[in-house]
Amino acid sequence: MATGDSGTGTAGRLVADNLRRLREARGLSLRALAEQIRAVGGSLSADAINKIENGRTFPAGSPQPKQVRRVDTEDLVVLADALNVSPLDLLLPPRANDEPFSITGERSVASRTAWQWALGQRPAVDGEPGGEDFEELRADYIRLSLPRELRRAEDSSLVRLGGQLEHLLVDVVASPGDRSERLRWVRMAQRRLGQIKLDLEEVEEVLSTGDDLDDLKRQHPGLISHVKVTGGGTAMDVSRPVE
Repeated sequence: MATGDSGTGTAGRLVADNLRRLREARGLSLRALAEQIRAVGGSLSADAINKIENGRTFPAGSPQPKQVRRVDTEDLVVLADALNVSPLDLLLPPRANDEPFSITGERSVASRTAWQWALGQRPAVDGEPGGEDFEELRADYIRLSLPRELRRAEDSSLVRLGGQLEHLLVDVVASPGDRSERLRWVRMAQRRLGQIKLDLEEVEEVLSTGDDLDDLKRQHPGLISHVKVTGGGTAMDVSRPVE
């Protein structure tokens, strides 16, 4: 990876900030981290790590290091492996709240949204779960964002409600919104929880009585995703294949 006199961009500075923060949190010197990197099959030296960290944010007016190493994808992966963290911990801000985070030079979202986006939970837009436009965008995002084995059954209303509930709970516990705003989120979460309870009771009744689940699917399209009858009974398949 190139080393030069110019500084890094916003993303590069954040990686450098996070690298220094995580290295110090692990109690590792530059040399010790270089040894960890060699242990996982990497080849970054202590000098290379130092030059990556030279790209971090410095106080205004302080002298800027001239030698800065820009991080490539191989550097990112080996650093995360050696530090025993997710690559996301290097790429994203250390907090997930309403503070704006620049995902491109032109566009910012709340840092909480950025984390949920990176974790495969929602598109990179600030929006309230439940709105028609948001849910359409989210369904399109989920369709290709994760391996098929990890995708949620987005054609299931139960799973969609569960996702909306999850986002609202994050807002309740992590957002700095005022009391009235938090109370509104709590009430929205209660409504979704109530609907989930009703839907689950209906599925439970069908499963308990042994009725034809195809009838339930016809009466309530979208309530559950794929239902199959096996030799041992009825099972719900929560995977949604995407061809």
